[in-house]
Amino acid sequence: MTESKFPTIGSAVLYLNSLHHGELLDRLNVVARHDPEWIRNIADITMAFDWPNENEKRLMFKWSLKEKYVTAINS
Repeated sequence: MTESKFPTIGSAVLYLNSLHHGELLDRLNVVARHDPEWIRNIADITMAFDWPNENEKRLMFKWSLKEKYVTAINS
């Protein structure tokens, strides 16, 4: 297993929050409480992958977060 580029969950949340200018912060916080390692993993993937453009990166993250958020609030 590789080491995360994000030393804390909070740093991963801040990075992901910057992708949507704070629009998704409430959902990020819910998911971070429910599954903190998922937050760190998705931040690492989002940062490491060579995206064709920024819009694709934002859209992938937004849909991934939406699915995880629904799971978190329903559990």
